[in-house]
Amino acid sequence: MNARPLSRVTQTMGRKGALACVLPLFFIWGFLTSLNDVLVPHLKAVFALDYARAMLVKTAFFAAYVVLPVLAARWVAHHRPNIGMGTGLAVAALGALCFVPAAGMHRFPLFLASLFVLASGVIVLQVTATSYTTQLGASRTSAARLTLAQGLYSLGTVLAPLAGGWLLLGASRQTDAGHAGPAGLVQVAYAVMALVLVLTAIVVLRLPLPATKVSPAPAAAPVRKLLHHRPLRGAWLALFCFVGAEIALGSLLILYAALPQVAAMDMRQAAPLVSLYWSGTMLGRFAGAALMLKLPAHRLRFWAAAINMALLTVVIGATGALPLYCLVVAGLFNSIIFPSLFAQGIAGLGSQATAGSGLLLIAVAGGAVVPMLQGLLADQAGLQVSFIVPLCCYVAVMVFGAPVRNDCNGEH
Repeated sequence: MNARPLSRVTQTMGRKGALACVLPLFFIWGFLTSLNDVLVPHLKAVFALDYARAMLVKTAFFAAYVVLPVLAARWVAHHRPNIGMGTGLAVAALGALCFVPAAGMHRFPLFLASLFVLASGVIVLQVTATSYTTQLGASRTSAARLTLAQGLYSLGTVLAPLAGGWLLLGASRQTDAGHAGPAGLVQVAYAVMALVLVLTAIVVLRLPLPATKVSPAPAAAPVRKLLHHRPLRGAWLALFCFVGAEIALGSLLILYAALPQVAAMDMRQAAPLVSLYWSGTMLGRFAGAALMLKLPAHRLRFWAAAINMALLTVVIGATGALPLYCLVVAGLFNSIIFPSLFAQGIAGLGSQATAGSGLLLIAVAGGAVVPMLQGLLADQAGLQVSFIVPLCCYVAVMVFGAPVRNDCNGEH
């Protein structure tokens, strides 16, 4: 890529303009991901599923993170950012469109296949948009740009449960009452979503985004060699457990609120609680970013995990509204755990930081495993008792995420 076309494109749209065009894509990414928190109770009601099978919704979505992040990163590296983001949106649109026949034929496996396709598009979008955002300006301000982007991502996670609760959980209640209309509502909703994603993809493909000069990536180190780096190994295990716990709490919050011994809430009325849960994460990220300028990140992470362990102890053992509020508040203390673990994991990797980042992203697959384990326990011992699974995950965050001695002083 020579300098002349780069200069000409940059004159068409500056980097600030490009950033303004890319940032809304983070909202879409967050919206599509968080909508699954409402899809879990909806499909559980529609198909009369037990907890374990209902959590297959999360397994199908996050299973895509096992292999696709690395493949997506390699593919994106050889294409313009327009192509990467447009392709991600188009694949996500295909996944959303697959919901139409899934709802029409009333087949749960088709919903799971649709979710996997949708997640594949989200991953391509995530890899491209995140990488491109870091390049739209000086490296010293990349963290600020990503913080802004994550704010819009979090806004999507806040609004998706509200929209999904109004439509999907209302449809679930109609299904229980014997109405025939909910499948049609779901089909219309996801068809509209697919149309919006396609139109957005077309716009993105036609945007005169400035190209960025990316230095050639160093040869990737073997996974075994990367895992010899103790901070990376510990951070990977901690991230796997943490992401699983965070996803499990959001996924089961509505069903937990519906328990007679807790709040006996209608599921549609409980949907805004998921928005509050993710709102706490959004606000906590901004507050945590400020705190980490003054306090070591690993200490903040330790206390955040400890507080969530205490909150989950109440969730498991108490009755009434108090444990429900504790579950919602857990979102606030989740906020700083992921970014601090990620930064600790790649610290000291030097030229292999990119490869280490790709390996850490695979740990997001914990969202496919931990919710399923909790679902299995919920079927055997009850939903309230099953929250011991994410509680153990926070213990793992404290143990595996503890910085090695020569890394403590460098983590801030």
